[in-house]
Amino acid sequence: MRVAWKISHMAAFAAMAATAVLTVDRVVQPPMTEALLASVGLGLLVGLPGYLHRRALPGTILLLPLGLYVLLRVVLPLPLDVETRADQLAFYTDELRLGLRAYADDIFPLTLDSAAGFELLLAVGAFLFAAVASFLGLGMRTTVAGIAALVVLLGFTATVDSAPSAGPTLLFLAFATLTLVTSEGARRHGRRLRDGLEGIGVGAAAIGMAVLLLAVFPGLTRPGLADWKTWDPFNSGRPTVFVFNWKQNYPRLLDPGNAVPIMKVTSRVPSYWRATTLEYFTGDTWLNSAPYPVRLPDGPGPRRIPPIEPEPPGGPMVQKFELRGTSTNYVFTGGSPRSLTLDVSSAVNQSDSGALRTATSLHSPIDYEVTAVVPRVQPELLVGTPRDYPEDVRSLYLDLPMPDAATYRQAREAEARGEETMPWNAWIERPRAVEFEGIYALNEAIVGDAEDPYEATLKIERYLRAHYAYSLEVPPSTYASPIAAFLFDTKMGYCQHFAGAMALLLRLNGIPSRVAVGFTTGEQIGTWTYLVSSNNAHAWVEVYFAGIGWLPFDATPGRSLPLAGPSSASPGFVDPFAGRGAQGEGGGPATPPDATGRIPEGAGAGAGAGTKPWRIPWGIAAPALFAAMLVGWPFTRRRVRERRVRTGRSGDRLRASITLLREDLGVAGVPVRASSTLDQVARLADDTLRLDLAPLVGRAQQVAFGGSYASAEDVARAERMRRGVMRLAWKRRRLACLAAWYGVAPLLDSWRARSANDATGVAQSRKGPTWRLRP
Repeated sequence: MRVAWKISHMAAFAAMAATAVLTVDRVVQPPMTEALLASVGLGLLVGLPGYLHRRALPGTILLLPLGLYVLLRVVLPLPLDVETRADQLAFYTDELRLGLRAYADDIFPLTLDSAAGFELLLAVGAFLFAAVASFLGLGMRTTVAGIAALVVLLGFTATVDSAPSAGPTLLFLAFATLTLVTSEGARRHGRRLRDGLEGIGVGAAAIGMAVLLLAVFPGLTRPGLADWKTWDPFNSGRPTVFVFNWKQNYPRLLDPGNAVPIMKVTSRVPSYWRATTLEYFTGDTWLNSAPYPVRLPDGPGPRRIPPIEPEPPGGPMVQKFELRGTSTNYVFTGGSPRSLTLDVSSAVNQSDSGALRTATSLHSPIDYEVTAVVPRVQPELLVGTPRDYPEDVRSLYLDLPMPDAATYRQAREAEARGEETMPWNAWIERPRAVEFEGIYALNEAIVGDAEDPYEATLKIERYLRAHYAYSLEVPPSTYASPIAAFLFDTKMGYCQHFAGAMALLLRLNGIPSRVAVGFTTGEQIGTWTYLVSSNNAHAWVEVYFAGIGWLPFDATPGRSLPLAGPSSASPGFVDPFAGRGAQGEGGGPATPPDATGRIPEGAGAGAGAGTKPWRIPWGIAAPALFAAMLVGWPFTRRRVRERRVRTGRSGDRLRASITLLREDLGVAGVPVRASSTLDQVARLADDTLRLDLAPLVGRAQQVAFGGSYASAEDVARAERMRRGVMRLAWKRRRLACLAAWYGVAPLLDSWRARSANDATGVAQSRKGPTWRLRP
């Protein structure tokens, strides 16, 4: 029986550890499930020697580095040119250092593709948590300490989860309950299975109270409630560090009541101040994947920047940037940069998109000048542009983890004709097929029969601006894809949602696009001078037109490009395609299709209509939780009441059992008083219940007064006698038993006393047996 308890205990502990470690998967993109499972498996082996035998505990010293080495090799295999042990150590040390640096700069959810060694760093961290928990909970056999180590990891991920859920926490509580229940059986012989039911009742009551607490205070699951990364107790004056990517935490960044000055820009022509571009779409998010292959000449003095061909028409403008209160390795520019004057020794590199980045971070205050060409393009110039894009543009800026719209239509038509062809969703690496099919339907509804790239671009931009709402408070969604959640469920979001959705729709139509990130123009504070704050952080879209180059478009409602141009968000814009049979405002249907490609029922309900996230049916759940608490409370109270009978020396356990026996006799109707001796208690039990307690009382007196030592069998005999008393009590006085189980016997006692006084008209003390239980 003990072997079965030990196996059950290890299984429960392993499930609990896996639940805690896998919560890390919720705060990273893309998921790293396999690496985390490897981490928790290897970490649990660390405490196994001590769990099997106490003398084998030093084996942990060997298993810890061995498990870490195996994890390193599994998560990040060694390159072929790394052979010696010293080279391996140096390789993994460098990778972990790079991952740590990226972790310090990244914003949740974390991006695994942002730096080498990032996934390795997170896997090692998960391994160490699992190893510490295993050493404490299994090796040292201090289960509570092991659970506490895992609670730290669970709490960490809960504070930074952008879409928090109570599910992992409740599942962790359930496995923690099973771990505590089975730990007693794993330590002691003779522990029966039914003895664990009381522990399960305690856990059920705890889980029920946790869920009820979430129902009463739903704000506890609000994203960022206690985001530890916003704490700054020792260095509140440090500069703001910006990490520009599609996951930028805009709700925290764009706080109207806390605008942090970033920089002051002087330019005769206003612009959006771009930091970098995001070219790679994972299916969930946009990432920066383009290298920075071109190194600019070293300073001081102007550094010439080679132009990106083709370059849109426009005039060169001198822009002066004065960075204050920020730290970044991006060089902001307004337009296509031609030269840079930066009086620092750091090397500057240029990406294929024209973005500039320094090798080391620029710490404010820092001033630099950029000569850039700000595009000045009339809309008519883009009408009729061809689709013969250069190969480097096609390979990078049309790449998708899914087929484009034309390929999707061909696959669907082939299926309709009954031809054998590869299913369109076989291209998709992630389980997003149903949601992506809805995106195809929406794209077809928006673009219609538009063949001109510029016309399709305008339709998509205007449709998103007209049919979706800007909001920094986006409700959680049950959709797997954030893009699909924005388009079909919440229908509200901030700039990253609008820019990411527009870039995806453009690529589906075979139009090269990318997401640009940086800042809007800012507040004009003088002649040609603009003050840019954290509230101006923004994401927009750049679209490539053959023979012209990259041009900015903005699908976010309430945001407008500062100069007249081809975007419908430009001042004074006149649509060159007006009157060509647009299907409603924005060139699309008045109501977009849902994720399955159908127009929803009740389509006139407005832009906010759509599938709502699943909610807990409290009309059913609340009574169920109350019932669980009602059932679990007696087990909880019994567990606390009998705690002194389970632990300590046998003599102390026997005295605790006799004390509880006196109280239980009172519940059964035996008139036991606090002053009654053990012999008197035995006589009262014999007179009232015909219960022979003389042998037990005699043994207890020998232990208490005769210098005899109690044995485990004496304690077991007293416990069997006490259970027999409670069985008799249940047969004789069920109401009294229920009152004792729930701890309300004093209330019942008082009520009966008042009833007796009311009946006789005389205030007197209640006679007869007492049911009061000691706390």
